[in-house]
Amino acid sequence: MMRTPEGRRLLRNAIEPHYDKHGRQDGFLVTVYEDPENPGRKRTVFVDRIYRRGANGERPGLVSVLESAYGQMYPGGTRGDSFFGATGISSGLSSAVMEEMTGKDSTVYRRKFYEAASGDAYSDEEGENIRQAIKNHKPVTASSYPIGGKDYPEITINGHKEKVEIPQGHAYVVVSADATGVTVRNPWGHSQDSHDNSRPDMAEFKLTWKQFSRDFRSVSIGGGYPR
Repeated sequence: MMRTPEGRRLLRNAIEPHYDKHGRQDGFLVTVYEDPENPGRKRTVFVDRIYRRGANGERPGLVSVLESAYGQMYPGGTRGDSFFGATGISSGLSSAVMEEMTGKDSTVYRRKFYEAASGDAYSDEEGENIRQAIKNHKPVTASSYPIGGKDYPEITINGHKEKVEIPQGHAYVVVSADATGVTVRNPWGHSQDSHDNSRPDMAEFKLTWKQFSRDFRSVSIGGGYPR
């Protein structure tokens, strides 16, 4: 959502600075709309502590303020599922977050494990819909397979062949797509190479459609933004 003007505007409008009685800023008021087109369905959270390293692992920012607000709204904070069910914000679905943030229905293309193993790519229709969604400034994410271990597809970085780690159960931004492949970005701001080195220059990379289909189980396309 931060990659488009419409998305940035939506997220920025959800956050207001909060001041104490002496006029000093002591946090943020974050409004989360269950349905942005129905203002009566909203929750406001006071955030005075932000995750130290921020959403990109380096410094806190707008996204980490939102993440902190969501973490406060769930009993499990940023933890994942427990024996009693989903209690935290981890291990969630990108499509569900898109719908809660925008109030618009999302579309999900999901692959079965045998389709990835056989090398079947996303269909031409699905590929065209993904390309059109990006062109129309809709948020698009791709999620890697939740089980099966890590994969290391070969990519080209600065003219050199490298292998990049695709961790299991992780969501990436789909930056662009064309007939030759899909460019994705790791929201951590870096990726690991095959020698377990953290590489900022590997945060964004392009995969062929066959590689992309093998490593990413699903693609979520947001329905747009409220007017």
